[in-house]
Amino acid sequence: MRKARPRSYAIFRKELIQVRRDPRTLALVLIMPVLLLLLYGYGVSTDIRNIPMVVVDQDRSSRSREFVRGFTGSGFFRIQRYGSHPEDIDQALDGGRAKVGLLIPPDFGRKVVRGEMADVFVAVDGSEPNTANSSISYVSTIVSRYSSKVIAKKLQGRVPLEELNPIDLRPRIWYNPELRSINFIVPGLVAIILMMTSALLTSATIARERELGTMEPLIASPLKSWELMLGKIAAYTLISFADIALVLLVGTLWFQVPFRGSVSLLLAMSTIFLLSSLGLGLLVSARSLSQQSAIMFAFLVTMIPGLLLSGFLFPIASMPRPIQLLTYLIPARYFLAIVRGIFLKGIGVSELWPQALPMTILGLFFFVVSIRSFRKEMG
Repeated sequence: MRKARPRSYAIFRKELIQVRRDPRTLALVLIMPVLLLLLYGYGVSTDIRNIPMVVVDQDRSSRSREFVRGFTGSGFFRIQRYGSHPEDIDQALDGGRAKVGLLIPPDFGRKVVRGEMADVFVAVDGSEPNTANSSISYVSTIVSRYSSKVIAKKLQGRVPLEELNPIDLRPRIWYNPELRSINFIVPGLVAIILMMTSALLTSATIARERELGTMEPLIASPLKSWELMLGKIAAYTLISFADIALVLLVGTLWFQVPFRGSVSLLLAMSTIFLLSSLGLGLLVSARSLSQQSAIMFAFLVTMIPGLLLSGFLFPIASMPRPIQLLTYLIPARYFLAIVRGIFLKGIGVSELWPQALPMTILGLFFFVVSIRSFRKEMG
């Protein structure tokens, strides 16, 4: 037992020194997590604001100007230009200079004063469905708010306010009161980055040993196969924890994402998740002849399922039923829910075990399969 420990530690130390001396691997460890966090943090935001808008106000009254101020003051729309004719809306939408067009007819103010139904025309560019749906929702809310204000002014003093609004709705949003999409994205990136970097590093280092011809001396040495794997896995587990710390610091300090849970619980769950990621890297390395092919294959089998099938970008409930069943085989699906629960809700093991149990089973399965495959390759 005493002899096994130093030999595994020697491999552990060798891997850390190799990472430090290899600029490409060092960039993969230190730069890629931050780069991914910045790219997804700023580029994948689902907060749709400042939608470009063109306004054609044919009424030009105080009522119409007040109505338009409801759009400009909301923060959801940015008036790109004011037109004079309805054709200006068509040209702006066709040219992509605006996503929404608002046409206020000449009799708008007069009808509002008389208490008649005033027509308003809104054109929405439907080529981007998410932006279109959000635009329609924002427009409906602004129009409804303006209508309620007009009705309240007309009935002021005649009808009690509680009869105008018989339902007093006071919604309370838990865990993410500001509805910031970055609070949803950053915890998910912990899972994606951890899965990808651990698999890439593990697959690359073993393929590099084979390319440099140093794998055969290691196999011929008194070093046992499990000692070799233990040393490598321990080194890249430590490096993966460094990536987690890096993402946590950037996410909480730069993006101001709240962290309400336990760091020790996050590290414990990350260790379980690493079983599948490191196992996948070993499996890829055992089947790859070169370092380049190992990195590319590991990237494909981690990045694509991690982004598309884990619930990181798209809700699993909205996927077709066969794809939903396939997601149960993706460990990142469970770890994603765990990380977001720890980050935003601060929940503990009692709430997380339904996700932790299948993740542990899948992690052990992938890890055992990869070790058996790697041992067979060494033999």
